[in-house]
Amino acid sequence: MATVSPANANSNPVMSAAPAAENGRIMMDYTSVYVPTSDKTYYEVLVWDNVTGVSKLYYYDYADKVFKVYDDNAQLPANPLD
Repeated sequence: MATVSPANANSNPVMSAAPAAENGRIMMDYTSVYVPTSDKTYYEVLVWDNVTGVSKLYYYDYADKVFKVYDDNAQLPANPLD
């Protein structure tokens, strides 16, 4: 598993490279996991608003070659620390 430092993001729902940042209103964390049994790497990006706490979890769809939003049942709750 690998992660990168949070970065600023643009408003495009398809994830794109963004410069690294220590802080900002819109943050993101990227994770990749290699699964040897399927010889495949899975990619996920969590994007959140530092002010409101609203977040979205995205996954890379190999068929469409874009990041897509997970269904609601895979998203963080509105108050994840409660």
